[in-house]
Amino acid sequence: MPNGKKNNERNSPVPYSWCHARGCLHEIRHDKLFCVEHWRQLPYPMQLSLVDFYTVGQDTGDAKALPRWYEIVTCVTNHLSFMEKQCARQKS
Repeated sequence: MPNGKKNNERNSPVPYSWCHARGCLHEIRHDKLFCVEHWRQLPYPMQLSLVDFYTVGQDTGDAKALPRWYEIVTCVTNHLSFMEKQCARQKS
């Protein structure tokens, strides 16, 4: 391993973060927004919106995220929360 670093170590000050879905405790890479489980629950148009408005470097602080991106993140996390509540109601 070059420089004695493990494969999961990155040059970022915060290599890992938490999934942004409410209540999710999955650890994710800093350049991701959601864990795989929550990402796959999103409708494709929502995934595209997140990708389209993402600014390269915003996860490391090298670039500023667009205000529209924050609006989309709020919408998407609200959607995931709503869907999880609906599933919980159907199970009970």
